[in-house]
Amino acid sequence: MTEIIKDLATEKTVNGIKIPKRPKIKQGAFQIYTGEGKGKSTASLGLMLRALGSGMHVYYVRMLKPRWKT
Repeated sequence: MTEIIKDLATEKTVNGIKIPKRPKIKQGAFQIYTGEGKGKSTASLGLMLRALGSGMHVYYVRMLKPRWKT
């Protein structure tokens, strides 16, 4: 965790705007949202947008349910 904080502390300035460097993470994360009801897509999209805003690389995979009952 301290490695990430050190990387975020080094930033560059473009036109007076401070831009933090992309955090260097040695290992990625894998998130799975399951369950009934609503909110899973919203939660995953929110986490994805936060990661993109931090300069991280993101892969988003969405599995769709079939329309018939199983």
